[in-house]
Amino acid sequence: MYGEETRSSVKEPQKPAPRFELSVAIISNNDGKTIESCIRSVLDATRDLQAEVMLVDSRSEDSTLAIVGKFGIRVISLPADVSSSTASGRSVGARNCRGRYIQFVDGDMTIEPMWIRRALSYFETADASTAAVAGELSQNPTRTAAREYQRRNLAKMTRTQEAKELDSLYGAFMIKASVLEKLGSFNPQLKLLAEADLSDRIRATGYRIILLPHLMCHHHVSEGEGFARGMKHTWTAAIAGGEIFRKATGTGSFLFRLRQFKSSFAAAAFVLYGLASLISAISFRSPWLGLSWCLALLLLFALLVIREKGRPGHALYFLALFLTTWVFFFYGFFLMPYEKCKHVDSEPAESPRHGR
Repeated sequence: MYGEETRSSVKEPQKPAPRFELSVAIISNNDGKTIESCIRSVLDATRDLQAEVMLVDSRSEDSTLAIVGKFGIRVISLPADVSSSTASGRSVGARNCRGRYIQFVDGDMTIEPMWIRRALSYFETADASTAAVAGELSQNPTRTAAREYQRRNLAKMTRTQEAKELDSLYGAFMIKASVLEKLGSFNPQLKLLAEADLSDRIRATGYRIILLPHLMCHHHVSEGEGFARGMKHTWTAAIAGGEIFRKATGTGSFLFRLRQFKSSFAAAAFVLYGLASLISAISFRSPWLGLSWCLALLLLFALLVIREKGRPGHALYFLALFLTTWVFFFYGFFLMPYEKCKHVDSEPAESPRHGR
């Protein structure tokens, strides 16, 4: 918790008066199966409010845009020279929003009917140091290991009985547009975890993120993510995690990020111990170190089977992640320094203006 002196030192940047009280930026990429329910939930939640609703599309190739067209909301497409990612979508959306507050939501989510009003009400009574608010993110259960792990983590990280400070944002949230402009918005060079990077910058400048005891969004996921796709997604997140951890070194976010990425350090130590055991077995013809590592590997697998409630396929998936993901994390830490990232400079292509 920040002290009163830190809070009072926070100054809001001067900017022209916003045209709307709220902007809702929906970030989409091939969300044809869920985009209609997403838009309907947003329109219901913002009814009778001074709000604008826009969709930022990352060059969808399915039915997304055809479905969006019947709602008459503002649609912006990412430029061809900008990477197709949620970070790029949020960065472009933030630059085009005209509201005092911005609610970000993904195209595969639906927003709870009362969330918008509760979040705005909290902002009206909060002090100037409150930059962003978030609520609980729920997710439907699946039989996919990666999705089930994500569902458990979201429940653990975003569920609370009372308002409290949050170390990092996840997916959807509401933020002051003035703070986002001051901090430089999202870094579109990060394929994933751009909200984590923004969160560290928010906290480093004396602002706070508040988690409210209300359900905010429901994340609709499918069963379609297989073993290889899940691994690739996690490896990409690990590279971004390495970049973020490098940036957090020496800041107030360091200990939190160290706890968040501790498994990468533990995995690196475990694998290096295994390699040392193998070298020892070959050089000194002593199998005991190698045998102890194999036993530790079997024990780890058994513990994962227990955690995954007797599903060996899930346990194998997480064991493979544990043994490999740390390589990508350290690649991001050492070889992809955050300082070399560049923000989007080109203007987005916008569809013809619709109502609202």
